[in-house]
Amino acid sequence: RARKKQEVDLVIHFHGAAWLPEQAVASLNSNTAAAVVNLGSGSGTYHRAFADPAAFDSLLDGVTRAISAATGHDEKIGRLTLVGFSAGHGAIRAIIREPRHFARVSAILLLDGMHTSYVPEGGQLATGATLDTTNLSAFLEFARAAIKGEKRFVVTHSEIFPGTFASTTETA
Repeated sequence: RARKKQEVDLVIHFHGAAWLPEQAVASLNSNTAAAVVNLGSGSGTYHRAFADPAAFDSLLDGVTRAISAATGHDEKIGRLTLVGFSAGHGAIRAIIREPRHFARVSAILLLDGMHTSYVPEGGQLATGATLDTTNLSAFLEFARAAIKGEKRFVVTHSEIFPGTFASTTETA
């Protein structure tokens, strides 16, 4: 379907098996492409990889070139959706801290992945610690934009309690 259009919507999935986002995108009746980025364990790995805004620019440029090569004509990226499973949220957190990337992203889907540290580190809410909201502030701003109807934002969470960092239930 993308070969018929000059603009392709893009879903970038951070952390997880490629077949799932590929299947999900293929089932859409639209001109949407999927890219999957796997960097390793821990949200810090993903966050550090995209802390420099140029890294996301480079990723978008590379994906655009690949799509253009596949379709045989110059493509533009239309709507941009970022999906993060578990540790993959670290990439999304870093990406949307950059104002121009925040503006560019249409939607975010966090799949059991919105974590943060405790203050003091190693504590837990049950023992009087608090959440380090520094890692949540970018998501809060995105949620506010979603409430206004400017963005789309979905967060799923499980009841898994990691113990050494805040669970997705606590952060949600």
